[in-house]
Amino acid sequence: MKTVRLLGLCCTLLWLSGCSQAAQVEEIMFEDLLGTQHKLSDYQGKWVVLNYWATWCPPCLRELPTLNDFHAMSEHAVVLGVNEDRIKNTALSNFVQNHEIDYPIIPNSKGQQSKQTYRKLRQDFPFQGLPTTYIIDPKGEIVARHSGEISLQQLDFLTQK
Repeated sequence: MKTVRLLGLCCTLLWLSGCSQAAQVEEIMFEDLLGTQHKLSDYQGKWVVLNYWATWCPPCLRELPTLNDFHAMSEHAVVLGVNEDRIKNTALSNFVQNHEIDYPIIPNSKGQQSKQTYRKLRQDFPFQGLPTTYIIDPKGEIVARHSGEISLQQLDFLTQK
């Protein structure tokens, strides 16, 4: 198990060494599953962990407790979950409650604002597989993208720069 974790950390370090320059994130406004309005700039000065996930994705489900723990324990970071399911918000709300997810969830739901927000998120934070996690530093720059299940050690490492 230690070997797998070490290998994951090494892969992350190799990926980061290939990053030439951080990309500045443009402002994005969104409404979470509870109806609360957010802007990425609300989190200026904190690390933002933006995680694409779905209820049908086994690695996504395995990392939910890790993301929940990180969100609860970290005073310097916030987790935002972007849900990729095309299900009604009531079904997603039930899932979130049953899995005790404590961080904001951005639903992939119908509605003009949701479509525009979702399109903007996909444009600024593209991905090809789930789960995918972006790390945004306190200055609002994308500093890492991680494809696949992420560990608490990787989150700690990526948000301690």
